Amino acid sequence: MKNNKGITLLLLTVTIIVIIIIMGITFTEGDKLVKEAKVEEYITNMISIKAKAKVYAEEINAMVWNDSNPNERRTTLYSEKYEGGDIKNTLNTQVNDLDPDVTSGGSYVAYLLPSTVLTNMGLSKISEDHNYVVVCSLDDYTKIDIIYKEGIKYNKKTCYSLFKLQKEFGE
Repeated sequence: MKNNKGITLLLLTVTIIVIIIIMGITFTEGDKLVKEAKVEEYITNMISIKAKAKVYAEEINAMVWNDSNPNERRTTLYSEKYEGGDIKNTLNTQVNDLDPDVTSGGSYVAYLLPSTVLTNMGLSKISEDHNYVVVCSLDDYTKIDIIYKEGIKYNKKTCYSLFKLQKEFGE
């Protein structure tokens, strides 16, 4: 009987160590999954905004298709649709993340999306977040990218655009 006491304490210690190791792994993996889910939520929001922005671009293109200076009128119509002015000049590092197809030629506009616009787009669940920007090429109205101004941290990098997030996230 006296010999069994040492073995019981040893087994108890080993069991506790194994449980602590399993808990550490679970917390680490759980934290990683929560971060990935948050990134996927941003990507989903940005894809939804991009889809609605493409609808707006089609509507605007239908209005300017026979204009002599479509870019000027398109910019005016975008400003009305997005309830604001072009904020392209206020974007700094975010522009580096944009899809090169959107910014090639330098003829593009960027609009910060207020909650009223997001609600009008049918995206009321994200309308409280005032950090989304839609960027539209004026040369080719079908080329659109979305920026999240605050940036989204993923894999020790900060991504700002949907294009860059999808590239990093592998979607």
